[in-house]
Parts: sequence; C-alpha cells; structure tokens
Amino acid sequence: MAHENSIRWARSQGLLETEQRAMSAEKARTGWLAARAFPTAMPHGLQWAADWLVLFCTLDDHIEKQRYATEVESDLLELLNLFRSGTDCPRNGPFGSAMLDLRQRLLALAPSSHVTRFVDQLEELFEGFAIEARNRERDRIPDVASYLRLREVTVGLKVMFALAELLDGFSLSNDTRTHPVLRRLATRASNIVGWANDLFTYEKEVLHGEIHNLVMVLMNERGLTVSEAVQQAVALHDNEVRDFLGDVAQLPSLDLTDADVRSYVRMLKCWIRGHLDWARETGRYSA
Repeated sequence: MAHENSIRWARSQGLLETEQRAMSAEKARTGWLAARAFPTAMPHGLQWAADWLVLFCTLDDHIEKQRYATEVESDLLELLNLFRSGTDCPRNGPFGSAMLDLRQRLLALAPSSHVTRFVDQLEELFEGFAIEARNRERDRIPDVASYLRLREVTVGLKVMFALAELLDGFSLSNDTRTHPVLRRLATRASNIVGWANDLFTYEKEVLHGEIHNLVMVLMNERGLTVSEAVQQAVALHDNEVRDFLGDVAQLPSLDLTDADVRSYVRMLKCWIRGHLDWARETGRYSA
C-alpha cells in the first residue's frame, strides 16, 4: 500500500510526467524498501519515508542527466533553502513542490529538532551530489579513498537515520546519538548498503557511462579487470559487515544496551538486510 500511495503522490507532484517514468518508478518498488527498512513504523511515518525515497531516486536520476555542475549546484541549493524556509517559487517546479509537501508533513509529525537533523543531513547529501556532478562534467573518476568518503554520503541513508527515532518510535539522548560507536555503526551501515548497491548496479552503470561506482573506481586506480575489481569490492563489503558486527558486540562493554539503543541498532540492521532483499526485487538495478 505504501508503494502504491507513493507512486500516486509522485504523480500528483508532477515528478512522473510520462508513462515511461511512472512505469520505472512502479518497477523500482522503493516503497518496499521503506517497509523493509522501517518494519515497525506507523503508517503515516512509513508513507513519509516511502514518498521521500521515490523523490530521492527521481532527483538522483534527474541530476545525473544534467550537463553542467553549476546547474546542479544551483538547483540543489534552491531545494535545500526551500526545505529550510518553506518558501517556494515557480522555478523550483515539481521537485520544489514535492520538497515543500514533505516539509509540511514532517513539521506536522515531528518536533523541530528532528527537522533540523534532517536538513543538516540533506545539506551534506546535496553537497555530495554536487561533487559527483563536477566529476561527471570533467570526466574525472575519483580515487578510491575519495570515493569511499563520498559514497558514504551519496547513498542517502543518513537523511533517513536522522528520522529513525520518529519513524520507529524510540528516543536517544544527544550524547547517546553522537556517541562515537553509534556514529561509526551508522557509517558502516551506509558503507555496506552503498557498496552492495554498487555491486548490484555496476553492469548497468557501465552501460550508462556512470563513473561513480566502487567497481569502476577500483578498476581505474588499481588497473584491475572487472572480475578482479568485483572481488575486491566484495571483500571490502564483507569486511565492513564483520566490523559492523564487531562494533555491535562492543556495545555492552560501553553501557550502550538500553531499549532505545537496541532499537537504533535494529534499524541499521533492517537497512542492511532490507536493501539486500529489495535489490533482488527492484527493477531499478536492472539494465
């Protein structure tokens, strides 16, 4: 139901102006990803997450087709300012309309602290998109270290983590939320999902000329074959999973075991597992 509603919402905002785009969004099943990531969310919160994900994917696709990085930066800055202020203008078009609608609904659901955290992560995400746009314009494949830092952001999970307490109904103190181990767990979860995404999509992205993919970055920097780069990407992913589990096992020794912390860690695990299951269901990753 959340997925079908998100497609109707995206149509109503003008995001899916052709039947082809609507069919692609339907096949992507982003609402299924929202449900897998937040299985205990209340319906209104789950719907917000599903709508955000369809907007996120549509915006990502739109940005990748823009020719000039300055255009990408300008458009994203306007959308960010819109979410901060709630002031729209006709130039923002369907993306502005959708962002404004999500802002109004989020304000109705959440205290201002949640909105502030979301906007902070949104700013970081848009900065990552702008870096990608500059790389594409210059046909510059990033080095591995730079790409890994960038991918942690552009996978887009941290904007969702900022709202996890609201969606899943738990509450962390600011000290707990910013504890180094919990921050590291969030980083590892973002890495795991981002690198898995790259492994599922590298064949499609080679066909479309996309340079921001872990497999292609490894090939370029290390002079690897496709097969060798895939093996190294898999090893990086699997090591990050092991390190994530090691950090989780460390939590009791740090007195980070209360119910809300367990809920936060469960949410991260749901994203990791939910993305793997969704990757086999979605049409978004197919060529």
